[in-house]
Amino acid sequence: RADQNTIIQSQNTFLFRDPDTPNELPRVVLPVGGILRTRQNKLTTYTFRNTFDYTTTFGENHNLRAYFGQEYRQTDRENSFNTGYGIQFSRGEVPFTDPDILRKVILEGNDYFGVNRSNQREVTFFSTISYDYDEKYILNLTGNYEGSNRAGRASSSRWLPTYNIGGKWNLHREKFIEDVDWISQLSLRSSYGLIALLPSFVSNNLAVFRNEITDRLNLDDRENVINIENLENSDLTWEKTLELGFGLDAGILDNRLQFNFDVYFRKGIDLIDLVRTSGVGGEFFKVGNNADMDTNGFEFQLTSRNIKTDNFSWSSSFNFSYFKQEVTNIQQQPNVLDLVDETGGNIIGFPSNAVFSFNFAGLNRAGAPTFNLGEGEDPFADVDFQEIENVADFLIYEGSSLPNKSAGLSNTFKYKNWDFSFFITYSGGNVIRLTPYYSAGYNDLSIFPQEFINRWQFPGDELITNIPGIVSASQLAANELDGVSVSLNDYVRAYNAYNYSNQRIAKGDFIRMRNISLGYSFPKELTDRLGLSLFRLSMQATNPFLIYSDDSLNGQDPEFFSSGGVAQPVPRQYTLSLNIGL
Repeated sequence: RADQNTIIQSQNTFLFRDPDTPNELPRVVLPVGGILRTRQNKLTTYTFRNTFDYTTTFGENHNLRAYFGQEYRQTDRENSFNTGYGIQFSRGEVPFTDPDILRKVILEGNDYFGVNRSNQREVTFFSTISYDYDEKYILNLTGNYEGSNRAGRASSSRWLPTYNIGGKWNLHREKFIEDVDWISQLSLRSSYGLIALLPSFVSNNLAVFRNEITDRLNLDDRENVINIENLENSDLTWEKTLELGFGLDAGILDNRLQFNFDVYFRKGIDLIDLVRTSGVGGEFFKVGNNADMDTNGFEFQLTSRNIKTDNFSWSSSFNFSYFKQEVTNIQQQPNVLDLVDETGGNIIGFPSNAVFSFNFAGLNRAGAPTFNLGEGEDPFADVDFQEIENVADFLIYEGSSLPNKSAGLSNTFKYKNWDFSFFITYSGGNVIRLTPYYSAGYNDLSIFPQEFINRWQFPGDELITNIPGIVSASQLAANELDGVSVSLNDYVRAYNAYNYSNQRIAKGDFIRMRNISLGYSFPKELTDRLGLSLFRLSMQATNPFLIYSDDSLNGQDPEFFSSGGVAQPVPRQYTLSLNIGL
């Protein structure tokens, strides 16, 4: 509503400029009240499932189970929104609407209400056959035949058979193991199968046409148009993963110590990815089954009952997992910006979401950052974020933005009516891009971190600091740097490259105290006297503190950055509970 003078009126973009009266000054079209935005998400699902289960035993030790079924799933989604202008929140929420506010919204090409619907249909036929002999040798065969309306038209694309073959050998039931007293359980497992997934964002099995309204200066000139949002991809099919797995389960000393170990080898094929094109085919970006990726890893878990007496017990659990990924095929050719941003990009020979950095070469005599950009390239003026050819030759690989290592340690102590437990988690193997603070220009609203104290300020400082200086007006006016003609855009690109250089990267490894709990259960004599079945008091702290993280983060939470820096910080929670059961 700011319109105190003509200067403010000309700068306030929220005022209305009537195209029918071009000589009129911009005016307020929301004189009173505020804006009420309403969004509604509606989800309707139907599931029809029928199964047949048959179990039989023949001979003395042969057991067979056959399980067959069919499932139909229907999902209808509806998203709608409405924006009400002139709602008087302090006067009974009565609307006071100037009709020109709607003209302003419409003439700007926006909608003040709308609705979007999507329909999903899926059918699955499934079967499982299990056989075991004397509970020693177990064999499982599983098969699925699944179809979705989001896959291509052809039956070979829309319908996909998946399967799994698994076996288990319970060695602890063998004679030569049963005689070993300290072995309580010992089993070997193996499986091989094909699993499939169709991401929720996939919808271009058929051409997607989107109705739109033309954005014209006058309302009378507006008309309906049809925009081709996606061309048809009739061969679009499921993402597939072939997986081979081996496992070991063991328990010793009456299962006081239990051990589980799994190793797996996964080959992802027909993975769905975007491909940037020249646009000749009608789209700049196309979605298709364009990528393959290998993932190998292992998982380990150890559970122990360390002490067990009448009044005191102590149990522990530890788990650790690790995987290694490599993109083996991809049609999308990423540019520099795809690879150096916070989430990273995909390139053959590296894991998914691989983060690269510009190779920082130090500051020049003017305090500006320079980089190793390859032979024949100027280290300052030749920064190019759109380069796509041989970018891995001059960029530095830092790691994936996704952690590939995780671990957890829990301990539970019980003494009479008291119990105490804590749970520590670890995540790592990833890298985090630090906040891009640096720029070729700043204003009064800029926020400077403490590290700016150590920036370049005078010639010679480039020998003692790697933090660029603030570009002065005289530097910009010189249009030359070390004998090379430079412009404002060169400074902008160079300082932005510093934000995405190996100077602005941190390790994502962290150890966090995830949970601490202390509880007291009142004696049974008291609960009986009060006529209660349960009377318990407990205190719990969730995410109370961070034990370790990289010093380069300067206190910033590494989990906050795990989703690209758009998630809410991990909250600390403290809970006091009183549980009473009648």
